Amino acid sequence: MRNTGSNKSTVPSSRAFETRLSDYDFYIPDVTGDNTGLAFCVAYNALERSRDDYKESCTHVASMLCSVVPEFRNSIEKKLNGLGIRPHFVSLPSQACENNIVLSNIPELDRSSILVIFGYCILCLFKVDNELFNLHLFTDWMGRNLRIERINELRETVGCPNHLPSLPFEGSTESSIANTLGTHSFRGFVINFLFNSLYHPDPLIGSLCQYLSDVLCRSSRVKPHFFELNFGTISKFVTFLFGSNDISDCIW
Repeated sequence: MRNTGSNKSTVPSSRAFETRLSDYDFYIPDVTGDNTGLAFCVAYNALERSRDDYKESCTHVASMLCSVVPEFRNSIEKKLNGLGIRPHFVSLPSQACENNIVLSNIPELDRSSILVIFGYCILCLFKVDNELFNLHLFTDWMGRNLRIERINELRETVGCPNHLPSLPFEGSTESSIANTLGTHSFRGFVINFLFNSLYHPDPLIGSLCQYLSDVLCRSSRVKPHFFELNFGTISKFVTFLFGSNDISDCIW
């Protein structure tokens, strides 16, 4: 981790963020391509050591999101700048040695595990279950752990084996993701991606986007963005829901 700003930060309050930019490592795949998910794995591993610094945590989560969906990068980089963060891009695997990253020490994640964690990040952005963000309340009235319920749903959606840790993040990290990265504008960008990827040529991504879109709609998280979506995007989702592109059929 590279930080030229202040020392450890706490989860942000409503006060204005400082304008001074601090450098934090942001892991990206080499331009030649990397289908191993290495950047995601390095960021996820680093996240385990950054839970006392919300800026560092959010930078790692942002890196994880962008390693799965590179189209998020421009939007999320602007958001990080607004938080006082200047991403220091580390291209992997080519720049691992110069950044003191020992790749043999990085736990590997298979593709389905990466998609489960990615999906969980998206749900955190939207605060789908408000209970997830109350550090003292992790169960519903039936005594079910809501966070584990979501993880299990995501595992089933992408066919993930059970070796993935039950909870990718601590509650404080989930709160940081929601409060800093989960802005209205970025949420709208994510919804556009999900709706336009319902029938993605990669069946795992398509299934994940269908699940996430369904959850967001059922939790009323799409409604604030509905009129910001273009007609083609809305039509795709209505067709997915009802087998018809008649928007009058859609009940939000």
